[in-house]
Formats: sequence, C-alpha cells, structure tokens
Amino acid sequence: MFPMKARTSFWVQSALLSLSKNVLSVNPNIYKLNRPFLWAVFLCLVLLISGCSKKPLKLEYFAKAQDNPNSFYICRAYGCRERSEVQLTDEEWSVVEARFSDVQDAAEERRVIADSVAAMETLVGQKTGTSKDRAAATMRGHGPFQMDCIDETVNTSLYLQFFGAKGLMQFHEIMIPARRGAFIDGAWPHNTAVIMDLETQEKYAIDSWYGKNGDAADVVPLQEWLDGWRPE
Repeated sequence: MFPMKARTSFWVQSALLSLSKNVLSVNPNIYKLNRPFLWAVFLCLVLLISGCSKKPLKLEYFAKAQDNPNSFYICRAYGCRERSEVQLTDEEWSVVEARFSDVQDAAEERRVIADSVAAMETLVGQKTGTSKDRAAATMRGHGPFQMDCIDETVNTSLYLQFFGAKGLMQFHEIMIPARRGAFIDGAWPHNTAVIMDLETQEKYAIDSWYGKNGDAADVVPLQEWLDGWRPE
C-alpha cells in the first residue's frame, strides 16, 4: 500500500476536479463573475494534479531503509501514488554491478552511473510494467505505469543509494534531490536526483525523466540544470 500522504493527495485531486466541473457548469457567466475564484481553482488544480509541482522531495519518506537491491519498492503512477515491490536476483544485480568494475575516473563513473540507472530501469520495468513508461510525462493519457519527475527522482535516487551502499561509486556520493521552477518564476516545476564529485565537490543532476524506460539518464552539472537545462 502506498503512503497515506499519497492517498490523501489522490482524494484531494479528485475533489478539486469535481469542484471545478461543478463550478463551471453552474453558470457559464461565472467566467466573468468570479475570475479570481476561478484562477485560484485553476492554480490548485495545476499544483495538485501535476506530480512534478509538489514540494521539495523528502526521499527518506519514500525510500527509507531501502538499501538492498534484492527487495525494494519503486514509485509510479505520478507522485508515487502507487508503489511496486521489486526483487532482483543476485544474477540480475551482478549485471549492474559489473558495469562499475573498470571505472578509472569521475567522468567515466558518471557515464557508468547513467547507463546503470538505465539498466536498473530495464530490470525493474520487466517486473513491474513500468517498461511502458514513455519519455517525459504529460497529464493527458498517462496510466499506472507512467512516471512523472517525482517517481523518476525517487527511483533514480534509490538506485544511486544501492550503488553507494554496495561500494560501487568510488568518485561520487548521493545528495538530496534538487528542484527547480515554481510557476511564479515562469518555470515549470521539475525534480532530479543528484550526486556530488568527491574531489571537486561539483554536483550533478541525474535526470531520468526526459528519456523513456531504459534510456540512459541525463548527467548535467547541477547549476546548469537549475538554470533550466533541457535536452536538445
């Protein structure tokens, strides 16, 4: 069962959707009569329906005590509304682990991390149905196996936790997820997992949202990502 906060969010969203339909059907002239109210309803709908628009992530709430790739839970269905249990065999995990065996420097390790996140997505997708996850995410036509940037950030951060806990990352450590955008600044909210180069202290976004399931994550200097980076 997914967290109480996620369940509450779902019911709040449903109530708001019902409210907006009822309000707009009472009087077609309400657009003129109460524009401030309609604007407030619209903002509530946007903020609560869009999973990527939520408050900064508290990763520990979703992924607490999950440092074992043999048994863990991943998020899906927008805003971690649904969670699926995953059990990787030792053989499956060894395929991921082997990718880190010949890493020589931090730059190479970042490339391996991006590919290993993709490998984890592929393994997990085969077991949970999230192999259907398309690149990016929109509210139109999404299903229980599509993921928004909150799902992607929680899951990618979880995979990074595994890499760290198993001693695979020699040149980086996982950091608190980052968030950009707040509507009022003209930018759409977005979240990402983050790592830090242990030598230079530079932080990097590990953004798995822009690609479909199994695509390599985008690795971008965090400040560039915060400034609005998007893949070309």
